[in-house]
Amino acid sequence: MDRIMDRILKSVKVLAIAGMLVFVPQAALAERVEENRSMFRMLGDLLVARPLGLVVATDGTAAYIVSLPVSVLGGNAMRQLKKWW
Repeated sequence: MDRIMDRILKSVKVLAIAGMLVFVPQAALAERVEENRSMFRMLGDLLVARPLGLVVATDGTAAYIVSLPVSVLGGNAMRQLKKWW
C-alpha cells in the first residue's frame, strides 16, 4: 500500500513541476491590459447587464424546473439535463 501511495505522490509532484514549467513563463510573458473605466460603462453594467443576466439565468432555471416533471415521466430526464446544461 505504501508503494502505491509513494508512486501517486511522486506522479503528483512531477505533474505539479511540469505545470509550473509550462504556465509560469506564460504568465510572465502576458501583456498588461489597460482598462478604460468610465462612469457610464460601470453604470451600464450595473443597471443593464447584471439585471439582464439575472433575468436570463432565472428564466432558464424556471424553464428547466417546469420541464423536469414531464421529462421524468417520459423517462428521459438525464437527456434533458444534458440538453440544458
